[in-house]
Amino acid sequence: LGRVRHLPEVFGGDESLIAQAMRLCVNSPIQSAASDTTLAAAVRMHRRIRGEGLPAELLLLVHDEINLEFDSAARDEIVDMIREDMLHPIPSIMFPSQLEVTISDRWNGGEVFEKFKISDSSDDWGVQISSG
Repeated sequence: LGRVRHLPEVFGGDESLIAQAMRLCVNSPIQSAASDTTLAAAVRMHRRIRGEGLPAELLLLVHDEINLEFDSAARDEIVDMIREDMLHPIPSIMFPSQLEVTISDRWNGGEVFEKFKISDSSDDWGVQISSG
């Protein structure tokens, strides 16, 4: 997605700094891709909520987690939106992903009403939902 992280420590003389820079070389692309795709999904969901007049509000975005508040009567419509926008937040880039969706009465704990996973099928990029 075009991010560049400069790590001049890789060419330094201090072995511990070189080792740290090498770890960052491996970790940075993974973390930045996760961050970019989560942000892209949040933007897509926000636009859909506003554009389609969905009874939902995007409350919080933390690392790879998006918290929404929504009317329970719109549960199926919101889960469909989450499925579409979180599994493929950047339409031009396809990659396998898995989501864990938790529906509760509070974003940080509270009574959990429903918890399930949504993932791409590695065979046909179809969506599979499994409870548990």
